[in-house]
Amino acid sequence: MISLESAYKKNNLTLLNLWATWCQPCKEEIPVLKKVHQDLKKYGVDVVEVSIDRRGSESMVKSFTNNLNMTFQFYLIQIIFCPIF
Repeated sequence: MISLESAYKKNNLTLLNLWATWCQPCKEEIPVLKKVHQDLKKYGVDVVEVSIDRRGSESMVKSFTNNLNMTFQFYLIQIIFCPIF
């Protein structure tokens, strides 16, 4: 288990992006995030990607990120959905 505090470094600005492999707008923003990361990393700006895909989808997320040559830090949140009523 990793806390989100470990996802960023002190004295840096961190862009935290929540996404999922099934989310079309998330896929469309990847090139923009890659450019932001490339252009701003020299100023200490980091991009951290947090996938909200279902539990057990680790290999799918890894394949997805590899296919798109995503070079950010990645985390997968294990979400358990439960009714609120």
